[in-house]
This record gives sequence, structure tokens and C-alpha cells, in this order.
Amino acid sequence: MNVILTDPCRWLPDSTNEENEIRGIFFHHWEQLKDRFIATVNDINKWRETFIDYVNKYAEEQIRILAEDFQRQRLNLDEKREENIDTTRAYSAARNIELFQELRNECRLLEFQVAQLEFITGEMQGLKVITVVEQMERKKKEKFTTSKSENDKLEEKSITEHPNDIQATHSLPVESSNDDNRSINGSNTSKEHNLSDKDVINKCPICLMIFPFRMKYDDRSQHIREHCTDD
Repeated sequence: MNVILTDPCRWLPDSTNEENEIRGIFFHHWEQLKDRFIATVNDINKWRETFIDYVNKYAEEQIRILAEDFQRQRLNLDEKREENIDTTRAYSAARNIELFQELRNECRLLEFQVAQLEFITGEMQGLKVITVVEQMERKKKEKFTTSKSENDKLEEKSITEHPNDIQATHSLPVESSNDDNRSINGSNTSKEHNLSDKDVINKCPICLMIFPFRMKYDDRSQHIREHCTDD
């Protein structure tokens, strides 16, 4: 590890008190920076020692398993050898060369396997150094994500609390315009205000007052009758 850990200048005799004070402040920052660096290096070395110890133990365990399996294969080989030697003695006693040749060929074709190795895929749990630049990029990304999430929540809340704002904005002028047209033309076929075919009296024949659009038929008739009563 080629890292310069030489302390920077903390004080100069030919400098002003203010300059030396600034040097002292940055010297304090340097000490904190150096201490954090050394502590982090120690953490990495501690993890390395732990992981090396784990790897060594794991390797020893695999070697033990391999040795036990090898020993079983060795015993199997010895048993097969003794069996075929006994058979060879029998064939030799019978002077059967043909059977011996067949036995010899079969022995040559025998295979005795040893345990195999395979690579285990998986994420190794360990330490990873995150540089200062990477930390700043992560903070910017987290800040942007948080801000976007908050804006989305505000928009969603606004839509939830005022679901008819957009519809009402476009509906009001249309309804108002329709009301004016109905008042001027004196006719209406809309079912929204529950007017019947009897609503043909749009103006008082006595005082010539134009009845409001929403004024009921009975109220219009009552208005006219009151004129007659007054007369």
C-alpha cells in the first residue's frame, strides 16, 4: 500500500497568527481523515483474515471429503482385484486360455472414478470500498428519487381531494350558457330541472315580467292570479 501519511505543516514561525490558525484547522481535518482511513484499512484487513480463515477451513473440509471418498474407491479397487485374481487362478487351473483373455479384457475396461469438483455460484459476502465521488452520486440520486416520490404523492393527493375540479371548470360555462339560452328563448326540453309540457307561460301577461327559468308552473300561475286578485 503506497499511501503518503506524512503530517502536513501545522505551524510556521514566520506566518501570522491567522494563517497558523487556518493551518491548525486543516491539520485537525487531516488527523480525522487519516484516522478514518487507518480504521477502514484495519476493517478490511480484519475481514480479509476472517475470510482467509473461512476459506482455509472450507478447503480443509473439502479435502477431507475427497480423501474419504478416495479411500472408499481404493477399497473397491482392492476387492475387484482380489476377485479377478481368484478367477484367474481358476481359469489357469482349468487351462482355459480363452476365458482368461476375456477376463483380462474386462479388467482393462474397468474404470474407477474419483470425486469431481464443481464451482459454486453465489454472491460473496464482503466489504466494498465506496469512493467519495460514488457517495456524492448516490446522494444525488437518492435526493432526486425522494423529491420525485414526494411530488407524485402531492399530485395524487390533489387529484384525490378534488376529483371534479377539471370537470367543473369546463362544465360551468356550458351550463351558464344553456341557462341564458333557455331564459331568452323561453323554451326548454331538459330533464335536469323536471319541467313538464305545461311550462309554456314564460311571461306574465299582466306585468310583462319574464319568469325565471327555474320558476315552477304553479308559482307562475299564482303570480298571475295575484294580479287578478289585486284588480
